[in-house]
Amino acid sequence: MKSQSKTEKAADPSAVQKLRATHRHMHDSYCEVILPFRSSREFLEQYTNASGGIRTGKIMEVLDSTAGSVAYKHLLGPEAETVGTIQEQGFYVVTASVDR
Repeated sequence: MKSQSKTEKAADPSAVQKLRATHRHMHDSYCEVILPFRSSREFLEQYTNASGGIRTGKIMEVLDSTAGSVAYKHLLGPEAETVGTIQEQGFYVVTASVDR
């Protein structure tokens, strides 16, 4: 019998069910990101375009990353310290864009 590699193993169904059965509140997944534009000139330069305006794409990148972090935190609970692999957790988190 051929053994499965770690990436081919299916997620533990009981672990997935436990995630679904756990009730969460909004404050359990609270996340805050502080962008230090005023206090860090170097940081501000990363978010400024050639004409001196804010790079909105860079801001959207931070928002998308934060949305993913909040989603994982909501699924795993406030006590989780790491996300782990998809195979270990048994779920994907996907962020999406809506233009209109």
